[in-house]
Amino acid sequence: MPPGLPPAGAVFAADTLYLRHAASSAHILLVDDDLAVRETVTLLLEDAGYRVGCAADGEAGWHALCADRSDLLITDHEMPKLTGLELLRRVRAVSRHLPAIMISGCPPRGEADLESLLQPGAVLPKPFSIAALLEKVRELLHGSLAGSPADLREDWSLASRQT
Repeated sequence: MPPGLPPAGAVFAADTLYLRHAASSAHILLVDDDLAVRETVTLLLEDAGYRVGCAADGEAGWHALCADRSDLLITDHEMPKLTGLELLRRVRAVSRHLPAIMISGCPPRGEADLESLLQPGAVLPKPFSIAALLEKVRELLHGSLAGSPADLREDWSLASRQT
């Protein structure tokens, strides 16, 4: 090993520490009317180091997004008061930058605007694997698809003035 370079293990430890810090600073809003899904996914995401807020329907999710900055939205589709698709339409009217994942047993296939509403984002059909969800979360928050925090702050500062 060349002098002055840290051992490979030290570099890996620093990378792990950075990813853990990045995860712990990310706030995810989870919107699902199924309490068991909310509890399970919340535990999973918190265990991975993310801060998680929850809402039981699309309307409550919209209010939560307007009240507190989130770095990622995870939403079901079939919910009372406001579907996941309707929630995404509201979100995209304010922010093109907020990443979103739709988790649903019945995603709204055939909707002409679904693909554009999920940019950046994805659909994960229920049941989904823990690994698939965490991989998509990491990709959207820390990968090349992630928007800049400044973009998100600007979008939602405008939204809070409109509601």
